[in-house]
Amino acid sequence: MNKTIKLFFNTEPIVDVKSGVELYEGIRLLGAVQFLIDEKWSLPVRGVVDTGAPISLIPHKIWTKCITKVIGEAELRGVIPKKECVLTVNVGTIQLRLVDTMNTTDTLEIKSYLAPIDNVPLIIGFEDLLSEFDVFFSYTSQNAFIKAGK
Repeated sequence: MNKTIKLFFNTEPIVDVKSGVELYEGIRLLGAVQFLIDEKWSLPVRGVVDTGAPISLIPHKIWTKCITKVIGEAELRGVIPKKECVLTVNVGTIQLRLVDTMNTTDTLEIKSYLAPIDNVPLIIGFEDLLSEFDVFFSYTSQNAFIKAGK
């Protein structure tokens, strides 16, 4: 099976909090994901395709509806190394698929960070997901997709 799943870009201005002046354009690569809930698929949810994320990050409101298997615990750290900026998460498996308006990947069981809160983005990370596909993106031509199948 060789399927192409379209991805898309979102561009939002990043504004200086004091002056209100636009500092730069924040560009994100996004894709649509469906999660297996009981024996049916969720509606598509937009997630950030993050080639720098070791594994995916799933907000609490999503993963608690799904069948998951917790395999451990980890600490997430961002660019600020302060102890109060650490988020302790479960590490577990979850079933999902990437979709666009025309195509759908096969069901994938992936390892993910399962966040204890909702105010984190859905992040599509590398292990078990982006490592399984060829990822192509060109912001200048506004063309982005993953190619499923080997």
